[in-house]
Amino acid sequence: MNRREALQRVALILGGTVIGANLFLEGCTRSATKDVQALFEAKTTDLLGDLAEAILPATATPGAKEAGVGSFIPVMVRDCYTEKQQKAFLTGFGSLDDKAKKVKGKPFLELSAEDRTAVAAALDKEANEFNKKQAEDQKDILEKNKEKQNQLYNYVENIVNQCGGSFST
Repeated sequence: MNRREALQRVALILGGTVIGANLFLEGCTRSATKDVQALFEAKTTDLLGDLAEAILPATATPGAKEAGVGSFIPVMVRDCYTEKQQKAFLTGFGSLDDKAKKVKGKPFLELSAEDRTAVAAALDKEANEFNKKQAEDQKDILEKNKEKQNQLYNYVENIVNQCGGSFST
């Protein structure tokens, strides 16, 4: 092999590497829905920032709004949530103003910091009650399945014992 052939082969290998990488990266497109893209609007990121600030207010350290949580949440939803999780997030987020009106009589952005905290606390309480009920339902299902598993275990154990007893006689 001479120098010219070696350079051609190196160019071919490197070219294939670059083209292969480009083809690979084309498969990494984001699959965000239009609704999720709407989360990136300035008004929406402000609202998310205000909600996050109600949850993590500024103290001696910066709060959630200063940390840029309002603009981080849409990125997280778009890039890390499944389509089902995105829809659930958007549904809950869409009901934020309704909840604020129900609890304090005004849209969330028109509330004082104290009232926003009260709305966030009400939402947290609802979520905890829902999660508690879900956990209780799961526990009931597991208990029912446990009985079936015990029956199956006893059945298998009996078969094993019978096989062992049959073999030794």
